Order: sequence, then C-alpha cells, then structure tokens
Amino acid sequence: MRILVICNYSLLYGANRSMLTILESFKKKGHKILVLLPSNGPITHEFKRLDIDYKVVNFFSSYLYLKILYKHLLVPVLFFYNFLALPKLLKATKDFNPDVIYSNTSAENIGVIISKILSM
Repeated sequence: MRILVICNYSLLYGANRSMLTILESFKKKGHKILVLLPSNGPITHEFKRLDIDYKVVNFFSSYLYLKILYKHLLVPVLFFYNFLALPKLLKATKDFNPDVIYSNTSAENIGVIISKILSM
C-alpha cells in the first residue's frame, strides 16, 4: 500500500511522535510512505534515521490559522499562500500516487482538498 501522510508541523510533539511509531511499523511491513511537511524541523531527522521518505512543501496548516485568528488580516494572506502551494502539493501527490491520504490531525483540511481535486 502507498500511504501519503500530510503533517501540519515539523516538531516532535506527542501527535508526531505517535505518528513516527505508526509509520515505522508500516515501513517494516513493506508499505511505501511519503510525508509532506510544511517545513524542515526535528522530525525530518527522525525520518532520515528511519529511512522514511518526506518532502517539504511550504504551506500553512489550517491548524495554524486558529492560532493567529486574532490577526484577521493574515488569514486571507495565508489562505492565498496555500492556494499558491496547492500545485506543488498536487504534483507531489500525483507523483507518489497514494492509495491512502492521511492527515495527522483533525484540524487539517489540505488532505481532503487534495483528495477531492484528484478524485481519490
């Protein structure tokens, strides 16, 4: 199985640590994995150590929109930034041709958008 994982941040907090354990298990079972990240960070060192493929595509997670909501003027700018990043995310997804698209948080919607656009 080919699994595309969309991770909304690159730090090693609880959700990402749990995700690493799951991805390591899938990798050992022979599944192909690609993780899309918004930036480099501590988690990329773990992906290298575990030999898990990842690609950095600069995008802003909708999860991060909630943290800056008080700065209302930035939300449209970040949405537009994601609109510009969407072709890169779509290309990475098409190139990988996943069977499953997984987002590591319920606050993330980019995986759903990609899935709808590509009819996956």
